[in-house]
Amino acid sequence: MNLIKEKLLKKIMERDFQKKVLLESQEKKEKNLLLLEDLHMSRDIIQKAAQRTQQHLEKHITNIVSLALQSIFDNPYEFKIEFVTRRNTTECDLLLTKDGKDYSPLESCGYGVADVCSFALRIAYWKLQDISRNTLILDEPFRFCDKAKHSLIAKMLKELSHSLGIQFIIVTHEQAIADTADSLFEISQKRNVSYIKKRSHGIT
Repeated sequence: MNLIKEKLLKKIMERDFQKKVLLESQEKKEKNLLLLEDLHMSRDIIQKAAQRTQQHLEKHITNIVSLALQSIFDNPYEFKIEFVTRRNTTECDLLLTKDGKDYSPLESCGYGVADVCSFALRIAYWKLQDISRNTLILDEPFRFCDKAKHSLIAKMLKELSHSLGIQFIIVTHEQAIADTADSLFEISQKRNVSYIKKRSHGIT
């Protein structure tokens, strides 16, 4: 009789242990499901935040570059940005559009379009930075632009400088651009020695 009782107690203990293991497994499964749900929710939040950031960047950059193109060219290319996923990484394609065709700004668009785009992209990048520096130094930024556009470029520089509070320090050989500067310095070289002379006809 004692042997039967012992076996019965042993079976009861095994059953209770199995119930405990099963209960712990169910609790662990429920916690994992909740964690997985939280992870999915976090992923969705991150994806939505990334999409909003991309939309903000697209609007910000597109507006600045398009305005720059429109201020210089009569029939300008349209500027657009496309965010694409390549090799599990989001990349940003910068494109110029005209007559239904897309072009890379680095391709030959002629008339200094790439120069104007490059300049405007620097402005867009500068505006995104949370920094106090308000000076941009540019070396021959419009070297490939048609000379007939230089007066428009100079006007654009002046308007951007006043409206955005940017000081442009520009190295240029183009007289039409140089003549609109607030301060103008002429650099000459004699016998491998550089001389800097301030000219007094800058326009304020």
